[in-house]
Amino acid sequence: MNLRTYVTWCELHGGVPSSAQEFRERLTRYSRSSVVYICAVINNLLRTWDLNALDPKSQRLFIDAAFPADVARPLVEMVAHPNNERAVFFRTQLMYVAKQACIAPRILLTHSVSLFGVDSESYS
Repeated sequence: MNLRTYVTWCELHGGVPSSAQEFRERLTRYSRSSVVYICAVINNLLRTWDLNALDPKSQRLFIDAAFPADVARPLVEMVAHPNNERAVFFRTQLMYVAKQACIAPRILLTHSVSLFGVDSESYS
């Protein structure tokens, strides 16, 4: 079994921690179903339940897709370091993000009106 440590928010932001409130506020920018879906897809494709399957190449694909180049560059180096491989995406993190997306309050995204008052797409 290969154990890896994960890259933290503080490492990416000069040692400044993120609060739960800040995280939830950022999360409300995205639709609930999209967040849950992408967490499930990443979890499935990276096979995060199998620690032996954590592959730096697979992590890199998602890093490149999820982060701007200036943030992705150091992450890729951390993930690929031969003596201390790190993980950016991992099972408990993905499950936490999906859970928070499900319980976070939503803001009204649009004002379109449907037959039933407010269009169901207005809330995510």
